[in-house]
Amino acid sequence: MNLSVTSNANEIEITYEMSPAANSNTPRYALVFLFEGSNVSPANYTAFTEVRQANSSPTTITITASELSDFGFTSGEQIYVRVYGDSFYSNDYEENGASVFPNVNLTSAQAVSVVVP
Repeated sequence: MNLSVTSNANEIEITYEMSPAANSNTPRYALVFLFEGSNVSPANYTAFTEVRQANSSPTTITITASELSDFGFTSGEQIYVRVYGDSFYSNDYEENGASVFPNVNLTSAQAVSVVVP
């Protein structure tokens, strides 16, 4: 998986490419995890998105500054982003107060840092 993250005044843009590549006939699904440290993972995160569908490769999604604030991040803070493949219906569940993601494919690009707008 390839991953890049950029920040502008109002949002961050996350561009990723999964293998095999997504297209309109074979979409791919992913979860984005965000954390204050480079050890972000499905077991170590502050926030995560809903499952995102990719119909092309590469795929770019945006997370607004407002959404990042709702996740608990502050403007100027450095955070790390990592994208993991998942299934169409994530079967995540709560256990001991934390979400567990049994469908996540743990093969992922390295975490990428970005400054919260």
